[in-house]
Amino acid sequence: MEISVLEIKKSIDFFLGENECVSRRQGVWLENRLKFFIFKNLHKAHFADYSKKWHTVSKRKAFVKLYHAHSKMVLVFKNKAQSFLSAYTTNTLDRPRNAFVDIHGKIVAVFDQIAHSPEEVSVILEASAVDKLLTHLKKYLDLSQTTVEKEDTKVYFDLEKGTAPILSKESLSASATEEEFTLFRLKNFVPLQGIDYQDELLLNVFGDDTVSYTKGCYLGQEIIARVHYRSKPPKKLSVRYEEDCLPDQKSRLTSKTKDPSNGKILGFIFEENT
Repeated sequence: MEISVLEIKKSIDFFLGENECVSRRQGVWLENRLKFFIFKNLHKAHFADYSKKWHTVSKRKAFVKLYHAHSKMVLVFKNKAQSFLSAYTTNTLDRPRNAFVDIHGKIVAVFDQIAHSPEEVSVILEASAVDKLLTHLKKYLDLSQTTVEKEDTKVYFDLEKGTAPILSKESLSASATEEEFTLFRLKNFVPLQGIDYQDELLLNVFGDDTVSYTKGCYLGQEIIARVHYRSKPPKKLSVRYEEDCLPDQKSRLTSKTKDPSNGKILGFIFEENT
């Protein structure tokens, strides 16, 4: 299929401009298109210029700083998935983060989500929370048409692009270290279930980014709404430098790592929500 010169020029300008690629696959795809058009349009000087520009910029932009999140697992909900999840999760399906809670508003699993269609939704969560979640959902799944499958998909995070996970069936080149990812989590408030929190009241850990107060009824809604509107969470997960903690708090810091910007140790800690 022939692709117009204008189309490839726009694609290359997009890649070389402010909107950086988010994956190696995108970079390779664009590179192949560029090479094809240079070959087919050797008499067009501006494509030769783009070729030189590519080699200067692609190393900086195409190959992002990826971290392979080995501890993550992908579950795929199918058959009226959005309808099912709406009834048993705390947030709307158009938000990046969501949670399953029990009838007391306590965390069963917090997850990233990708809604592919009303029929299919991918849920990315800690592998250590999967069995607990499936046990929690079993009686509800048995009464519905919705199914859940574990998907053999690798999960990555681009430490230069934000907290949205990148899913890939193939292995990508991941250069970020565990220490770099821990610092990234602390700087972007991405605590891990099983490390920084477990079965806490959801609002002790997360705020409005995991809860919708307008979506309608869901399991655990009554407790969460009561805490939100009538009181406040008794404690709150925060990020603190070790030197700013009281002696008894220092032993409770989790995900501790050194901040290279100042050489100080920081971590997550639960504090009284005064």
